[in-house]
Amino acid sequence: NTGDDITVTVNATDNVGVTNVTADGVSLSNADGDDTWEGTITAIEGTHAVNISASDAAANTVYDVSANYTATPPVTTLPVILVEDVTAAPNGYAFTSVMVKNVTALGSGNINVAFDPSVIQVIDVTSGDVNALTVQDWNVNNTAGSLEITAWDVEESHNGDVVFAHVTFHAVGEYPDSTPLAISSAELINYDTYELITHTVATGTLDIITPVVIIDNVEAASGEFTTAQIMVKNASNLGSGSITVTYNTSVVHVTNVTSGDGNGNALAVQDWNIDNSNGSFEITAWDADESHNGDVVFAHVTFHAVGEYPDSTPLAISSSKLIDYTSYGIIGHRVTNGTFSIIDKEPPVITDAIATLDVILNDNGRPRVPGTNVTVLNATVLDIGHGVVNVTIDLSSIGGSDDQVMERIAGTDIWTVATAATEGINLTHELVVTATDGANNTNTSVIELTVLLRGDVVRDGDLNSADALYIAKYLVGKEPMPSLLVSDISPAEGDGKITSADALYLAKYLVGKEAAP
Repeated sequence: NTGDDITVTVNATDNVGVTNVTADGVSLSNADGDDTWEGTITAIEGTHAVNISASDAAANTVYDVSANYTATPPVTTLPVILVEDVTAAPNGYAFTSVMVKNVTALGSGNINVAFDPSVIQVIDVTSGDVNALTVQDWNVNNTAGSLEITAWDVEESHNGDVVFAHVTFHAVGEYPDSTPLAISSAELINYDTYELITHTVATGTLDIITPVVIIDNVEAASGEFTTAQIMVKNASNLGSGSITVTYNTSVVHVTNVTSGDGNGNALAVQDWNIDNSNGSFEITAWDADESHNGDVVFAHVTFHAVGEYPDSTPLAISSSKLIDYTSYGIIGHRVTNGTFSIIDKEPPVITDAIATLDVILNDNGRPRVPGTNVTVLNATVLDIGHGVVNVTIDLSSIGGSDDQVMERIAGTDIWTVATAATEGINLTHELVVTATDGANNTNTSVIELTVLLRGDVVRDGDLNSADALYIAKYLVGKEPMPSLLVSDISPAEGDGKITSADALYLAKYLVGKEAAP
């Protein structure tokens, strides 16, 4: 900006020695004794080349004008007079401020505000309390829609954002009426010089909004209790009210009414009456200490779901009255009804969760006796609410997916999946079945499955010479018959009996001449 300091740095060398360097006639310094010379010049408006000169001890001088700069005047931010935006309910009251922002040495002033008198009326004008002038006089014409305010402070000047006055409006229009709050004329006086302060103005707006009495949508399972809020949204200067709500008594009963906290923005319930025979409750609430604005909690209501899924009932606001804290007049408003719904929280019922074969051989890729290494897992699943939408089973303990989808057998309630087992050998597993209905309710059951290691005749979890020896001793009558399922090893598909070929296959496997059985 014009008037700012510009730092100029020049590198100058000479075989004899540089003795002086200037920039636009300003001498630069060589504080470090090297080839660098530095100093500041003052920016002047426009684009300018910097005239550099350098001289040596022999009075030789050279010039350079290759560097340039552009400077513009600093932008002056003028004070702004405005009426802050505000909202009000029909027949309600609103409070706002006339402000002078970004001002210096403000001593006094006179401001005129124009408004639509069919939308609002001015009720009162008062002084602010912090960084504020003192209102000396005000005059309102609620027929023509104009307000004139005179204010000053003889003790001191004011700077920054200054409160010129506080104004109270009464909303006489209806939603969605709106009016500009326009500064039609204004005069600001400097405290020290008594001169006029140049300024700009900005127009504020008062919008008439409609408070809305709302009861929450609420849901619960049959037999459950739950709580809903009754709110007054977009409230302006709310002092008290009474609200009646109707409902279907075959679906829900009301059991209690309490005051809300609303982080302090709540009325206090004074009285309530419940008629669970005819289906209505009435609530009266107020706050004698202060008015409330914005979203106000009127009451909390506790409901008991007495019907069954999928019953529901409107929560209809059949009558409501809101009272202005200041004028005791009725505040116009709208209502939004809620709904109480009984939801399905009953999980699916799982029965007959079984494995068609509850003991199978491990699967390692070598053929097996048909059907001995695969089982079919079935579960019957019923849901009378939303219906069953998904059934899965956790097969991770036997080497499968932890979320294996089961398929529904058409025309039945049976869900099924076939599986083999590559892990979890010589263990009995509880495979968890999970059923989910259309309301996302879930239930679980388990299917037990035992996985055996083919060839592990003595059931020690390993294939070793003890297994071959047991078969050999069985064949000569010295041991009882082992399990045909694990002992029928050769041929791969089995032959339905235990022979020396089975013992021989194990022996050859143990010395690396056959694959794992």
